Amino acid sequence: MKSGINNKGVAISGIFLSVFLTISPLFARASGECELVVEPVWIEGNEVLNLLKQDPFRKAFDIYIRDLEQNQQTQRVLERKVEQFIANACTPVMSQVETHENMVRNHNSRCENMPPEVWNQRNCQSTYDATITSKNLLDSKLAEMRTIEGQLNAESEVNENAQKHAIERARSVLGSINTENAFRLYASKLSRNVFQQRTTDSCHAMAELYEALAQRLGENTSAYTGILERTFSVEANPVMAARTRFSLLESQPRGQLRFNTTGFKRDFFVADWDNQVRHFTFYYVQASRFLGSISKAYSFYADQMQGQPSDYRLTKEALRMAERFSNSPTGIGSAIQRELCM
Repeated sequence: MKSGINNKGVAISGIFLSVFLTISPLFARASGECELVVEPVWIEGNEVLNLLKQDPFRKAFDIYIRDLEQNQQTQRVLERKVEQFIANACTPVMSQVETHENMVRNHNSRCENMPPEVWNQRNCQSTYDATITSKNLLDSKLAEMRTIEGQLNAESEVNENAQKHAIERARSVLGSINTENAFRLYASKLSRNVFQQRTTDSCHAMAELYEALAQRLGENTSAYTGILERTFSVEANPVMAARTRFSLLESQPRGQLRFNTTGFKRDFFVADWDNQVRHFTFYYVQASRFLGSISKAYSFYADQMQGQPSDYRLTKEALRMAERFSNSPTGIGSAIQRELCM
């Protein structure tokens, strides 16, 4: 744009208007610099990813870890594109912008407000024409840069929003308020593994889950037994009345996770379909709640188990472990593996 340039030597003005570039979400280019900008969401994503991998329930968090890692991989690809863009387009053009600015300054210092004879003597028209040619070329290159920049930023915005959503979902299972939901997710995964005969059996799954929940909850034994009961057993009436007997154990309560008798030592083994995880959990929870009446409870349940020696022995172990881990369940997983599992 000439802005009134004529042979009377009016200074060039307005040539810089389309040269300076704005700061973009993915990279910055201002004052002649081009650089990659790492948004805080990617730093937060790394932090959340580490928390997931260190959590006692980490085996249940595959989907959350996968989403975060996939978004990170997509972002790394985008960042490589940006680095190439900076090296091959932005930096060279900004160097040309600097050269152009020097041309403008040099022209203005030599030709501003010069009379026609000096204008002609100093060849100002030639330098003016060269500056305008330079500006037109830069305008074209800057337009191309803005197109590429828009594409990169659009991709980055989509991926950034996906990462924010993935972080929000991951934090929902990491929070202590959602311990029970996260635990059920973990238990569901191991339950599927048991029935698909993949990586574990019911006894070792129970040991793993009991210990993971203990690590999450520490010495909060009330919350611990409550979550175990709702996940594996039944929410029994606190009054252990004779009329309940085994009716509580014969049903599959709504929302309860399925296990069987696989992996238990022969002393505790019954039919394959029987859910010894539920059986052990029921008596472990009740004994934990009525610890002062262990002997009475034991006598009651032993009386009800005439003809069921495997269940009788498993009940006896549940009562003993409830007493041993009454202050803190930490370490119960190892005890279950050692004393109950093959």
